[in-house]
Amino acid sequence: MKTKPIVHYKTVREGVKVGSSAILTPVDHPNHLPEHSVSNKGAVFTSLVQAYDPSTGRIETENTIYVPLKG
Repeated sequence: MKTKPIVHYKTVREGVKVGSSAILTPVDHPNHLPEHSVSNKGAVFTSLVQAYDPSTGRIETENTIYVPLKG
């Protein structure tokens, strides 16, 4: 099992649902897959959400774990 990178995000659109893509604005996405081209300056569509915790904002997708930026 590969380790997923943890990426912080500053905004996320409402309606995050398991099985769908989330729309969020990352701040430190590493572009860890060859097909990625994430600028960290605008909203992106994630890969499919596998788990979402609305109390913490943690979103786990097929490739990445997203957590809200603190402060």
